[in-house]
This record gives sequence, structure tokens and C-alpha cells, in this order.
Amino acid sequence: MLIGAAIGAKVHNFWAVIILALFSHFLLDRLPHWEYAHKTHLHEKSKKEFSVFALQGMVDFLIGLAIVVWLFWTGPLRWWALVGAIFGMLPDLPMFLLGFTYSLFGRKIKILEKYYWLHHKNHIPRNKNTPGWGVITEILVVLVALWVILG
Repeated sequence: MLIGAAIGAKVHNFWAVIILALFSHFLLDRLPHWEYAHKTHLHEKSKKEFSVFALQGMVDFLIGLAIVVWLFWTGPLRWWALVGAIFGMLPDLPMFLLGFTYSLFGRKIKILEKYYWLHHKNHIPRNKNTPGWGVITEILVVLVALWVILG
């Protein structure tokens, strides 16, 4: 989300912000990072497991959004930063929708399932996504985003 906001703050072309923020999401998925759905796939979670996952994701999203709003709200770049932040997170929405429809209704939506596997295969392999490296790379990504935003 912060990288998307940084892109929005520096690139003031609507379509370029969208494309770069979306691309950055897939690029950053190649790095070790925190994953809520690490042990099981979203469509394999029970209703209770998915509810916990959804709550964690919502809290994470709201904290990220609050940070972006706090950093940009009084500045002239706030809308650019919000567009970048939202489109930087958007690639995860279809994955969430697949888990939601499966855990609540027991149904998989084919196009969401295909997207899920494409997105999942883009991630760093699980055996290389250790918690230690995930924390280190996420801290570095946040620091780079803040340096771009504030610098």
C-alpha cells in the first residue's frame, strides 16, 4: 500500500499510477513478506478460519489506509497517493473474493480460481518465505516507500 502511495505521490498521470501500482504489487509479491494465508489456501479455509483471516486483512488494510491518509491528507498529492495505494492492494481483492465465496457458500468461481492460482504462483515459494526474511524485507520496503514519499 505504501509503495502504491509513493508511486501516486511521484507520478501524476492517472493511468500510469494505476499500471505502476498494479505492477508493483506483483513485483513485491516476489519478495519474502508476511502472509496471512500461509498454511492453507484461501479456498481451503473453514468459515471460522476465513473469518479470522478476513478480520486480520481488514485491520491490516485499515491501518495501511490510515497511515496513507495521515501522510497525505493535508497535502496536494492526497488523491494521487490514495489511487496508488488502492491499486497497489487491488490484486489481492479477487483472492479474497474467492475465499469468501468458497468459505461461505462452498462454491468456487472459475475465473477467480484461475486468477488465484496465477497470483499464487507469482508469490515467492513458501520454502523461501521465512518469517525472518519476511519481516526484514517488509521493513526495507516500508523504509524505501517512506524515503520516496518524504524525500
